[in-house]
Amino acid sequence: MSYFLKNMNYLFIFLVCFFSVFFGLTYGTGYGNSNAFLEGRWEFHEEVYINNNSAMLGRFEGDVTANFDGELEFHSDNDYSTIIHIQFLELDTNEEVIFKYNINSNGRWEVNGNVLNFMPEDISELKPVIAGTDNEFILNLAENVIKRAFSDNQIIYWIDDKTFLLNNLNHVQTIFNGK
Repeated sequence: MSYFLKNMNYLFIFLVCFFSVFFGLTYGTGYGNSNAFLEGRWEFHEEVYINNNSAMLGRFEGDVTANFDGELEFHSDNDYSTIIHIQFLELDTNEEVIFKYNINSNGRWEVNGNVLNFMPEDISELKPVIAGTDNEFILNLAENVIKRAFSDNQIIYWIDDKTFLLNNLNHVQTIFNGK
C-alpha cells in the first residue's frame, strides 16, 4: 500500500499534464487562430484564368486573366471587411489593362477548430455599371469569384505567425499575408 501512496503523486501529475495537453489541443486551436486573425490587415492575391473560346465575353477576342488584389480585416465583433481591386487582362493582345474595378465586401466570420467560416452579407461596387453590358457580366463574374473565395468551410493552414492559407471544398487556395 505504501508503494501506491508514494506513486500517487506521479499519477496525479501525469493526469494533470495529460488533461492540460488534451484540452489545449482540443480547444486552444480555434481560440488561438481567432486571436491571430485580429492582428491587423491581411493582403491576398488571386488570379483566375478565363477560357474565352466561345466568345462569352464579347469585349475580349482572346482568353482573359483576372487579378484580384485585396485586403481583409477581421474585427473583434466577428465582422470582416474587404476591399478588392480587380484587373482584367486580355492575354492574346498587347493591351495591358482592359478593365479595372474596386469591390467592397463584408460579413460575419467564425472559427471552429481549424475551419474558418465566412458568411458574406454585402458585396458593393464602387462605381455603377450599365445593365446588359460586358462590364455587368465581368462584374458578376468577379462577384462569383469573391463569393467562392470567401465562403464557408475554409480549412486554415498557418504557415507562420503572419501568413496563413485557406483551402475550401472546391480546392481554391488563397494565401493571406499580414500587413
